[in-house]
Amino acid sequence: MIERIQINKKRLIRLISFFLRSYRRDLRTIISIILSIIAPIYLINIIVNLSDSIIINQEFVDNYLFWGSFITYSIIIFRFISIIITSDIISGDFSHKRAMILYTLPISRGEIIFSKAITMMIYLFILQSLTLIISSLILWIMLGLIVSFNVFLLGLLISYLSALFYFSLTLLLSGTTRNTIVSALIPLIYVYIGPQIFSIFDLNQLSYVFHENNGRILLQYFIYGDFTGLNIEQISSFIILCVLPIIIIIITIFFFKQIDIRI
Repeated sequence: MIERIQINKKRLIRLISFFLRSYRRDLRTIISIILSIIAPIYLINIIVNLSDSIIINQEFVDNYLFWGSFITYSIIIFRFISIIITSDIISGDFSHKRAMILYTLPISRGEIIFSKAITMMIYLFILQSLTLIISSLILWIMLGLIVSFNVFLLGLLISYLSALFYFSLTLLLSGTTRNTIVSALIPLIYVYIGPQIFSIFDLNQLSYVFHENNGRILLQYFIYGDFTGLNIEQISSFIILCVLPIIIIIITIFFFKQIDIRI
């Protein structure tokens, strides 16, 4: 039977606090911040190049500028950010010779990996929230309109769920291969080349981008308030978006507890 993960709440909070401080001083934070501002810059470029004949109203800001353009681009950017900043989350402990100290402390490996995962989930949420808030402020400053609250929340939700999957996949590879290059390369191939390959062989269900697109369509029904086109495929895809990252993180913790870290 799979051994239960025993969590000491106070120790978990201390570990999360420690990892958050370490990430704050890390080169990955600088890279993530630089990459995350690309999406707001992209939004500014769209606004500057809008035709004079376009009627600027709340619906246009919500549906076209924010949901249709900014969120689409934000998802693409944060896929990449999630992979890059997670690729050495575990493998880096081995390449920098920290593993034999960190993983031999009187703390279970499960707690360490779980705290690393929670830390990165917090890290990504803060980064994405700030990026979306900045984009909303840009719309307000340049057009005098701010994104509707429900559209903002749904945009944050779909963008965050996408980032969580690529984070969890990279975490799994970082923990099982302990190789930073492999941990980054496989998810990058999967997200940027995989969908085309799956489409050729009619295996779209294996593509996370496919479920991501279906999930976005489902959330659009909440934006427009019209559920007439909703189908089971879109619902199942959204469930996959929510559940799959959790399953992958649990699998990562289980397998990492079994490997010999001396190798």
